[in-house]
Amino acid sequence: ETAKIAYDIILNKAVPSLTLVPVYPITKETIKYYTGWTGVIPASFKKPWPSKSAFWNNQLQVTP
Repeated sequence: ETAKIAYDIILNKAVPSLTLVPVYPITKETIKYYTGWTGVIPASFKKPWPSKSAFWNNQLQVTP
């Protein structure tokens, strides 16, 4: 996502002021969801750690 935004900046295109990319800790419980640097963002899953929200959100959050 960073590279895409940087490329748009080089081309003088409008870019969002903020883009949050979903990340999570890779542990023995979550390694099965990790698809690698070039993989897709995994589907949402139930977090194996204590949290206010039970599920990890897999959506990019973009602020114009």
